Amino acid sequence: MKNRILLLLAITMSAIGLVAMSGQTQRPTTPTKKEDATPQQEITERQRQHSKLYDKSIRSRKKLSDSPGDLQLNITAPWVEAVNDSPSTSTEEFLRTATCEAQAIVIGRVKNKTSMLTEDGRFVFTDYELQVEETLRDNRDAPIQPESVLIISRPGGAVELDGKTFRVTDDSFEPMEANGRYLLLLRFIPTTGAYQAINSHGSFELKDNKVHRLTTQPLPYLFSYEENAAAFVAQVHSAANKCRGAKVGGAN
Repeated sequence: MKNRILLLLAITMSAIGLVAMSGQTQRPTTPTKKEDATPQQEITERQRQHSKLYDKSIRSRKKLSDSPGDLQLNITAPWVEAVNDSPSTSTEEFLRTATCEAQAIVIGRVKNKTSMLTEDGRFVFTDYELQVEETLRDNRDAPIQPESVLIISRPGGAVELDGKTFRVTDDSFEPMEANGRYLLLLRFIPTTGAYQAINSHGSFELKDNKVHRLTTQPLPYLFSYEENAAAFVAQVHSAANKCRGAKVGGAN
């Protein structure tokens, strides 16, 4: 009888242990951290010019500030797109074309960012301060100085106004993170001296020798550099060198 009691006790304790272990594996994961919202400030002249880049917003849409509370707006289809965003059959073909179209190609780190409502109040964009580490293709109309800081304008961001937060995400142009390291193929914005991506496929995060495309837009070919950032940078170098002296794409 005593042995049966001990056996039942052992089985009960094992069952309790399994339940506890099961409970641990089912704990909810920590939610992904959202972008910090920028308090809305008076728009500057540079930001006013950049606001015009995002005038494709639907005119029937109400101003974001008309929302009674916080608002999350997600753009799943390309919103801001370059004319030359044509499909390629390989990464190498894309780079051969894109590096010649780009007016500047740089590697750098994001030092700061500021999100703003567009002047019509219907969209949000972000201006990033990128400190240049390396210039793979220089802008011959406005040469980039070593260690200079470029302003990169991209759609999307988070703004705080009147106690409400408005978040806009564009799946074609994922946000850049503070202190993140990026390789960017850029178009010059002559009215402000800033830059924007040549298209939705022209921005890459470089981290731990891996490459992350800053877009969810699908490719018609296999991107084969996710696990080898060094090889990707070398490929961009090679493509950019072949473009020296070639006519670059037009500015906005």
